Amino acid sequence: MSLWFAGKYAGNTQAVAEKLTRWLSAKQESDTKASIRFAAPSWEATPTGNNIINALKYAQHAGDMTLIFGGAGVGKT
Repeated sequence: MSLWFAGKYAGNTQAVAEKLTRWLSAKQESDTKASIRFAAPSWEATPTGNNIINALKYAQHAGDMTLIFGGAGVGKT
């Protein structure tokens, strides 16, 4: 592709352009469908969720890392 983009490709440039156009169109359509299909769920504030958010905010503000841990089923995800 670098040769084609540089205008130095010796092959059938029209065929490459058509394939690239088809690929870009398919990619754009796929991205559009994915953004509709996988919309982020709404936020439900829970005590665990609020603790996680506060830990992440602290880490961002302090320029540090934080560790999130807890038992199974407490809502870490």
